[in-house]
Amino acid sequence: MAWQACYALVATALITESTRPRHTPSLGFKHNIVRRPLRPLTATTLTTAPSSKTEILVDDASFKRPAVDSRQYRLLKLANGLEVALVSDRDADEAGAALSVKAGSFDDTLLGLAHFHEHMLFLGTEKYPQEDDYEKYLSSNGGACNAWTSDDTTCYYFNVNAASLEGALDRLAQFFVAPTLEKDAVEREVKAVDSEYRMALQDDGWRLHSVLKATAKQDHPFARFSTGSEQTLLEKAGGVDGLHSELKKWNRAYYNSANMRLAVVGRESLEELEALVTASGRFGAIPSGDLPSRELGPAWTESETQTRVRVSPVRDLRSLQLLFPLPPRKALRESDGDIKPNPEVLVSHLLGHEGRDTLHSLLRDKGWVDSLTCGAAVANDGGQLFELAVDLTDAGDEHCEEVLDLLWQWIGVVRRASSSELETANQELRDLGGVKFDFSERSSAATMASDVADALWEHPSQPVAGPALVGPYSDDATRTVLDALVPENCVVFDVRSSHDDAELVSRERWHGASYDEASLEDNEVKRWSEKMEATDSSLKLPLPNKFAAKASPLLPAGKGIVRLANTPEATTLWKRSDYARAPDSVPRVPKTASIALFRFKEPSTAVELARDRAFCGALMQSLNHDAYDAHLAGLSFTVEAARRGLEVRVSGFDARASEAFQLVAERLTQALSGKNCGFEDQAAGTRAFLADAEDLARRCADSIRDDPIRLAGGWARRAVDADSDVVDVDSVGEASGKLTEEDVAVAASDLSRRLSSAHLEIYVAGNVDEEWALGFAEKARNIAPPSQASRPEPEQALKLPVGDTVVELRALSEDSERKQTLFAGDADAPPSSEGDPNCAVEMIFQVGRAGDDDDASANGWSSANARDGAATLLGRIAQSSAFDRLRTKEQLGYLVDAGLDVVEGAVSIRCGVQSATGLDPKGLEERIESWTEALWDEISNMSEDDVAGQARGLATELMQRPGALRDVVSRDWHEVSTGRRRFSHVEKRAQSLLEVSKQDLLRLVDDHLLSDKRRVLRTRVYAAGDDRDGTCDPDAWTVLRTRSELRAWKERADYWPPAVRWDEGGVGAPAD
Repeated sequence: MAWQACYALVATALITESTRPRHTPSLGFKHNIVRRPLRPLTATTLTTAPSSKTEILVDDASFKRPAVDSRQYRLLKLANGLEVALVSDRDADEAGAALSVKAGSFDDTLLGLAHFHEHMLFLGTEKYPQEDDYEKYLSSNGGACNAWTSDDTTCYYFNVNAASLEGALDRLAQFFVAPTLEKDAVEREVKAVDSEYRMALQDDGWRLHSVLKATAKQDHPFARFSTGSEQTLLEKAGGVDGLHSELKKWNRAYYNSANMRLAVVGRESLEELEALVTASGRFGAIPSGDLPSRELGPAWTESETQTRVRVSPVRDLRSLQLLFPLPPRKALRESDGDIKPNPEVLVSHLLGHEGRDTLHSLLRDKGWVDSLTCGAAVANDGGQLFELAVDLTDAGDEHCEEVLDLLWQWIGVVRRASSSELETANQELRDLGGVKFDFSERSSAATMASDVADALWEHPSQPVAGPALVGPYSDDATRTVLDALVPENCVVFDVRSSHDDAELVSRERWHGASYDEASLEDNEVKRWSEKMEATDSSLKLPLPNKFAAKASPLLPAGKGIVRLANTPEATTLWKRSDYARAPDSVPRVPKTASIALFRFKEPSTAVELARDRAFCGALMQSLNHDAYDAHLAGLSFTVEAARRGLEVRVSGFDARASEAFQLVAERLTQALSGKNCGFEDQAAGTRAFLADAEDLARRCADSIRDDPIRLAGGWARRAVDADSDVVDVDSVGEASGKLTEEDVAVAASDLSRRLSSAHLEIYVAGNVDEEWALGFAEKARNIAPPSQASRPEPEQALKLPVGDTVVELRALSEDSERKQTLFAGDADAPPSSEGDPNCAVEMIFQVGRAGDDDDASANGWSSANARDGAATLLGRIAQSSAFDRLRTKEQLGYLVDAGLDVVEGAVSIRCGVQSATGLDPKGLEERIESWTEALWDEISNMSEDDVAGQARGLATELMQRPGALRDVVSRDWHEVSTGRRRFSHVEKRAQSLLEVSKQDLLRLVDDHLLSDKRRVLRTRVYAAGDDRDGTCDPDAWTVLRTRSELRAWKERADYWPPAVRWDEGGVGAPAD
């Protein structure tokens, strides 16, 4: 995997956007080590003299953008020195803004101060002193906000309904014009930061990040602890007064206009956007102050390289990372023109390539690695850290030293490339990247704004094209990078669970990871140097990309989504011919999204699912060389197995999409009829199948170490789904670990049988016509011709009994070797021992069956549409209310979330909290119960106009028109894949919101959150070492403390009727 994916090296998204921490470890380095580029430390200051008026730096005519982008752009410099990017999208329904401050943890005067300061800015300003005013305004107007603090930058951003941009901008501006930074909030918010720190104590991303810091140059700011804690902030400052004083001093030093960049995206004209920004008391009123001049040396010098760092992870991780210090990016990118050379991108593209005869191909064929990644992991003005990394299989762990030898041999192959070969490869990257850029689709307003604001620091004149395009080839710069890739300039970062902890003599201070660091042996350096010089290698530079193509012409747009006639037997084909309600300004692009879903008659068992996933993983490995080329050319294809079906998907540029799908269909058909999983020989297929099964078993086992809040939420949903067998990561992981080579043939024949009896549901959208769609359907159905195929019954959800049901789990201690979820009542539950202090609870208050008029009428509602609309609005109000009370005011924990939840057609209001305060889950439940009573009071105190305003804001948000093809596909596919087929759902739900009254909301709270007739599920995860249980719960409660108890409870439970199917749209008639 080359540079495009090097910023997502570990896919461990532990929480959803609504609960995502404002401060996270970076993602550029393996296992979440570095997400954002590092910047230098303040050394001196340069005073900037403000000009007398706003200056246009780059106007629209000179702004580089995608060829299909009709938006207008302008870069400004305000009188106080603040540089601003304006993006005018006249038809947009959503607006957003972001302000990036060139100050982060590198500038800490107390460890974690920058991060703590970021938290404090959200707690009120002189103009808007109420702590939650900013977030409430956004929530009431279809928006949200967040922020992140990195080593050198802090970024604040929001999205909001387009008509409400001015109010949101004014509130954001006050963060930097006149924040209150109230002393009364200091101690409380320190607890939030401390909770955030404690939340990550067993998170391998943070632990490895801390070890990397510990092994860097110790007088470099990168080496410092950056999250912050009570110890580093409150205690170190000598108490609240000292910390408050330092906070205000730090704010004055760094939060000035010269040290900020702003980006605003809205539907107003450029002139109107400028007026919003420069209005009195807004961004022009930010103090001009001093511009810090940052000068910083490298974090890794000769004293810190030529070493091997061994680290023991909490999860079952096995990775080898070669880390090389490089000169700073600025030194490598000196060039005329707006688009600079990218030598690190070129080198990482070659080293990380997954084509034939590359290192990735060789190591996968041997069964030694699951993945290979490459890219610039750390970058600041003092230098960079470039990495080449592999994730090992069990066999690769055993052959670790041989893998290292091959890594060095591969580096030697790339280092010997001629200048002509390197320039040719760079030109191919430029060509591929140029086409993708020209036809790139729009991102959300908040994403666009935060990306542009951040990019202004490194690409001040072209913040859209600069980060996206590959620059011209520079032989000198490329040779500088290649010359640095030698053993003498390397840190071998060796992260494996197979390390003997007794041999790892060091323990990292902040997160407690065990590690050791030693200089490389002379014989190692000599051996690896010789490997680099070896010329008898079978490894070769990547071949030209076979999927490179020009964009095809755009076809005339049709209207709506239509169920096509004349489809193959047992096949339903949906064709989207337009961009739904997207405005004309949204660019149509020469791309398609085409999906084939085989719906199994019966859900898969754990063994079937394990076999299916190993089979599909091996199949995709057989296609990997082509899939990688396609990915680089803007085209992707996947085959994925789930419990209820198998999905084949092709998306991207339509010019080669048919060819790509033909390749996948033929390979899958071949694999289903044999024993080779798509490979040319059976041995290779068996090896790939078992390697994928091993990887799946390990990932399933690792998942039980997810954050407690994620465990609680996951098991809450499993408790109320229709699966009485409780097929989950534990049972699938166990089944995966038992697969043998005999299962390869069984997997193929069994999957072929179930695909033939499956109903095939197909969705096609984008720049293809009906003939193309029908051809796609025929190819898909021919993968497994139908035999007694039929549509499965709609899914059902468990109907919670009246009263309270409790599921009790325990988090694992750091040293636990357990591979399955630990229930509180398991006989082998370990005795109490000290461990991670985090516990969690998820409470589900079940409301009813979506769309069920009879169920709603029985509870006094005029219709299910009215009740479900009220539940939707209540979910939105509950989200901001719970965060304000349980997180901001009571400081129960950093992760607090509430809102609407729908599981297989059953509607619920949910609330989840993760805490390291010492409260156990029952204590958290008591606080949630108190919050539900306060929620009633909060709604009771709202006027009907307040309720109507909240409803309008959410309805407007729901009715935001698509901004890209992917938005259309996402919405349509949800309706198709769930079987609901209510393509007008968003419009109908938005209309129902406008009819919700205050009394409707109070009735929901009374009946489903407060009543003794309510249906409640409590899922508790006790902290590691906490041996408390539910014995003191009321006798009437049902407490489930083992897997067998949960299974038996589900077997005898009542279930709601199957989820409602609307089946909008007859054959040949638009469904929307």
